[in-house]
Amino acid sequence: MNAEVLLKHFDRISEAPDAIPRLRQFILDMAVRGKLVEQDPNDEPAVALMEKVSLQRSLLEKQGTIKRLDAAITGGDIVPFPIPTNWLWRRFMEVAAIQSDLVDPKDYPDFPHIAPDNIESRTGRLLSFQTIRESRVFSSKHRFVSGCILYSKIRPALAKAAVVDFSGLCSADMYPILALIDRAFLHRYMLSEAFVKQSISEDTRVAMPKINQAALSRIRVPVPPLCEQKRIIARLDELMTLCDQLEQAQKEREHRRNRLTAASVHNLSNGAEGEEAVRHARFYINHLPRLTARPHAIKTLRQTILELAVRGKLVEQIESDEAVSVCLQRIREERASLLKNGHIRAEKPLQNAGAEAMPFPIPESWHWVTIGQASLFTEYGTSHQSAHAELGVPVLKMGDIQDGRVVLGGQKKVPASIDDLPDLYLQKFDLLYNRTNSAELVGKTGIYLGQDREYTFASYLIRIRFSLNASDPRFFNLAMNAPYFRATQIAPHLKQQCGQANVNGTTLKRMLIPFPPVGEQQRIVAKVDALMTRCDQLEAQIQRSLHLSTRLLESVLHQTLECSPATESQRRASENLGDDRTLAESCDWLRG
Repeated sequence: MNAEVLLKHFDRISEAPDAIPRLRQFILDMAVRGKLVEQDPNDEPAVALMEKVSLQRSLLEKQGTIKRLDAAITGGDIVPFPIPTNWLWRRFMEVAAIQSDLVDPKDYPDFPHIAPDNIESRTGRLLSFQTIRESRVFSSKHRFVSGCILYSKIRPALAKAAVVDFSGLCSADMYPILALIDRAFLHRYMLSEAFVKQSISEDTRVAMPKINQAALSRIRVPVPPLCEQKRIIARLDELMTLCDQLEQAQKEREHRRNRLTAASVHNLSNGAEGEEAVRHARFYINHLPRLTARPHAIKTLRQTILELAVRGKLVEQIESDEAVSVCLQRIREERASLLKNGHIRAEKPLQNAGAEAMPFPIPESWHWVTIGQASLFTEYGTSHQSAHAELGVPVLKMGDIQDGRVVLGGQKKVPASIDDLPDLYLQKFDLLYNRTNSAELVGKTGIYLGQDREYTFASYLIRIRFSLNASDPRFFNLAMNAPYFRATQIAPHLKQQCGQANVNGTTLKRMLIPFPPVGEQQRIVAKVDALMTRCDQLEAQIQRSLHLSTRLLESVLHQTLECSPATESQRRASENLGDDRTLAESCDWLRG
């Protein structure tokens, strides 16, 4: 094994998804191909070992310990890969015996019970388990003895096999296997990709692959000399221990990164003011490469940006901005005009929220208001049945609200002549609020940016129209998608009805939202748009880095396995992985 190449690039390839599991499989693949340890010409050849195995099998058959070898089983003549010249290929039935006598578990209430779920996939580690009495499973079971390999026949794709050093009962979905060659070597081979692929090829059922005794018996097994088997296992144990250490180091690194991210977000969003807030923000931005090494961290970054925006910590306040009280007065006047002209109905005035209800402190120039006070009106959409049609008015539904946006195109339509139109035509900058859905989706809000009088919306959405003369609806859209809004304004009001959650229009109008001066609203929107664009770029760069890490991992493993020089494309993958200029540029821009 050319460990030098692997270790040289390990810091980079360890960022690839499933890097450690793939490294484990690679090492295992090297082992079963005869490329992990050197062959020793002084070893007793595999032919002599198999002669002893045949004698041992005959003795066990006479004793009734194992069933007689079924000579009628044929097939499995194609060998999966080349092996050293002093190795042999043998069928599974020649190197192991499958034990499959079913018993009634009620007769063994205190026996340990092993099921496939008790075995860790790929590693072959036996996890916690219970006795028959404790597990309360009383269907037929296989009895096994100490030293058996327990193999999950129902899920070979998951490579579940474990060695046990005690007697007990196992699920009927498992086979107890008695190894006739080195038990540890056979167990490791059963965890390898080569064995799993042969297992799957024996059964074409996709949903739940299963292998019967005849198919298992046909699988090809490489047989090294016995001394080499033991050297292979010793080396495997050493390398798997190293993998355990690498995996633990990786987990600790991820844990530290997650703690740092959580602490940074907490400091940004909770209580920091003035210079302290600036210092926390600067720390967060300066450490983005460490905090955002995984795509999921970008989601946290986006939510943090929204939270900073609605707390007044994203842009500076300017004294010359028009006062919020003036903006709110203009909204009241515009609402009164709509009422006078019959465009909206009169509603009971909403009370101002008390100071104790305010979710968090905001700048002195801002006001806490209800959505009803900040908007001109809210209303439900059409309940008219929509259908696929060439002509008509497209109807937006809850699935069209995604990540604060309203996705246009592909909607069903209603006739333009329905009674709900033209009143329920959407106008640009209308907000659509999802009032009914599963609990995690209720409250989704998106802004309509299409043309006026081209789309309408369904009844389980609520349209919120804001004044374009006294506010920027885009600010309220980002505010309603900020974490605080769901936590403090939506979650407390969720009502389950027939499996669906609901937050109605009356409750919506009472929800609290921060109202900055309109000039600051516009600056916040511009800043958020710029930062979200950078988040898109950063996310793309992270995905690119992960892709390159994966390519480099594959390149290094292939190079090590084949013991061949790296190809030009493989060298480029290695070189490109170090080219993080886009990532660096994004972080530099954010720092500014």
